[in-house]
Amino acid sequence: MAREARIQMRSIPVRLWLALLVLFASSCSADSHVEDDWDIVAPASLGVDDAPLIDLVTKVENGVYENVHGVLLVKGGKLVFERYFGGYEATDLHYTASVTKSVASLLVGIAIDRGLLTAREGDVLDRPVAELFPAYTTLINEDPAKAHLRLRHVLSMSAGLEWDEATHPYGDRRNDCTAMERSDDPLAVVLAKRVVERPGKTFLYNGGLSILLSALVTEATGENAEAFATDVLFGPLGITSYRWDEVANGLTNTDGGLHLRPRDMAKIGRLVLDGGRWNGRQVVSRAWIEESSRRRLDVPNGPGYGFQWWCGTLLHADKRIPAVFASGHGGQKIIVLPTLDAVVVLTHQVFDNPLGELRNLAMLSRHLLPALVAVGTDPAPYEPTRAELERYVGTYEAADGGPPLVISSQDGGLVARDPEMGPQALVPDAEHRFHVSVLGLLDVPIIFVPDGTEGIRGARSHTGFRERVFRRTR
Repeated sequence: MAREARIQMRSIPVRLWLALLVLFASSCSADSHVEDDWDIVAPASLGVDDAPLIDLVTKVENGVYENVHGVLLVKGGKLVFERYFGGYEATDLHYTASVTKSVASLLVGIAIDRGLLTAREGDVLDRPVAELFPAYTTLINEDPAKAHLRLRHVLSMSAGLEWDEATHPYGDRRNDCTAMERSDDPLAVVLAKRVVERPGKTFLYNGGLSILLSALVTEATGENAEAFATDVLFGPLGITSYRWDEVANGLTNTDGGLHLRPRDMAKIGRLVLDGGRWNGRQVVSRAWIEESSRRRLDVPNGPGYGFQWWCGTLLHADKRIPAVFASGHGGQKIIVLPTLDAVVVLTHQVFDNPLGELRNLAMLSRHLLPALVAVGTDPAPYEPTRAELERYVGTYEAADGGPPLVISSQDGGLVARDPEMGPQALVPDAEHRFHVSVLGLLDVPIIFVPDGTEGIRGARSHTGFRERVFRRTR
């Protein structure tokens, strides 16, 4: 164990220290209350630094990170860290919210793999929606624009249908998703919506499209999505404890109705990391894993999106770390990190938890990634002169068409005026590299790009899974 870790351990309260002893001792003995096939090992046995993990537990216990229910870390196929808070235990089912959508994507892939969902000719992903839902052909054909709507648009949330589940909170009938889930005919609610954008052009979050996948699986397999999952996904993975809610007509709620143990969420992540294999068995084809997790659309103010899976890049110690992840309301996450051979599972209070996503990013950047990625010694403090700071002052145009980044001088330092974050002091880390702190939880790096002389030609920022690139205009 590193010297720094020993120092931190001495400062931990006795109650927490005993809890951690139990946590790490669990790597040497099976938990008789949890029956699954995870191998549990100590973090250090796979090169994972336990000091940042201990610090994470301390901060959750001290209320720095609120509303956290569970944190799991899998490395090399082994469970190296598992901790629950707020009365939750390993045996408890947790509502996964929209993580459910990513599981539904796996079911669609398995149905295609098994030849249950096919096309008469061409790619099954190009099958028209009118053909996929024959009972609703008349309703669909009322809008001629829907003739261009394909399965791939449903999977990638680029159907272009009029839909709003952001203006009003979930639970409010003015929220389209709530109205759909409470309807006697959820499919009709979705398929009756007007096309307001060319299908395939723009991402628009739409839980109704995920419900269409439930009906699609039922039509293709002859059983509802839950029963199909039990046979072809949960069974092979040894997932025996779960609950999956329904909407009307006996449809499995593939928008957000799945309740899983966090350990089983980790199995889903490991399945994706291993290209669809689990314990030597190909559960879903590698081709579908690659197809569904590939970035297809950029999301406004967010990362990329595939087929019901999110994708993006994390930045840690100047290392770019690709990530594929399932994401649910309030901060529920299954995060797959292929280059690190790791999976992270995070569960939180689902509703009334507006900072859940921010806390997730803070725990990732300050604890979980440092545990996985060795960064060496800390660089010497960087103290730029006023003249050196002045070369960064200017306006930077966003490549994604979003708001510009405006850097100005203030009180002997620099301030970033980003409409998304408001005025933020830039803290120097190294030449051309600064960061801003968001609510004291998350450090967002801003890295300036020199022009080869003494000037600066651009910048980039990295917030969680989202990178923004800027070009200096003045």
